[in-house]
Amino acid sequence: MKMMMFVIAGIMFSYSVLASSYTFAEGEKQAEVPHISRNPFVNAPYSSPKKDQSGTQKYTIGDAVKSMKVKGILIGKDYTKAIIGHRIVKAGDEIGEFTVSEITRSGVTLLYGDRVFHVFME
Repeated sequence: MKMMMFVIAGIMFSYSVLASSYTFAEGEKQAEVPHISRNPFVNAPYSSPKKDQSGTQKYTIGDAVKSMKVKGILIGKDYTKAIIGHRIVKAGDEIGEFTVSEITRSGVTLLYGDRVFHVFME
């Protein structure tokens, strides 16, 4: 009988210790859904243009625009988004040194300083 009392006391003690160390989700706030700005299934490098040994860029701005590919455009009631390369962008987002100005059914308008570039959908 004493042995049974020790076992029950041990179980109750371990439950009180373990229950106090766990936090239950009833009183906690739900976390927000993270904002995804690129395709998470593609491991693509997002770096600035390569520089040669003299420190000048190998690519011009025109080359950078030509290398951008608009792969898809989403237009809804409240939003417009585009897939450029492996990134999902909206108006106002930046891609390197470019700013997305406008997204239309035919393509994306990019700003580089005071210059305007149109990248059409493939």
